Amino acid sequence: MASVKETNLTFGPLSQRSITDLIVIHHVGNIDRDVSADEIHRWYLANGWAGIGYHFVVRKDGMIERGRPRDVIGAHAQGFNSRSIGINIVGDFEQGTPNSAQIESASMLIADLSDIYG
Repeated sequence: MASVKETNLTFGPLSQRSITDLIVIHHVGNIDRDVSADEIHRWYLANGWAGIGYHFVVRKDGMIERGRPRDVIGAHAQGFNSRSIGINIVGDFEQGTPNSAQIESASMLIADLSDIYG
């Protein structure tokens, strides 16, 4: 597995995911600064939700941080959460593009997850 920084975030109630056959890639949008999984987690908690909806966050320097535990249902793609892993690549890609460190890290993460879930 690509190197993932554990964040040890505390969540509200979460449900186990029984099938994984999709990987959904997101971007932060509207914010092009570097934000952490912890900051996104706080945004979700402030909305009254269980915590960050993404399973992984790829920071601007290419560091991959854990969001939700990999084996639980995410909150990132309505209608597809029960069968998908959510990856958030930090940045506003309506205005720009991911940098090379983010692309490399995300590629390794996606390859590893594809191997794990077939």
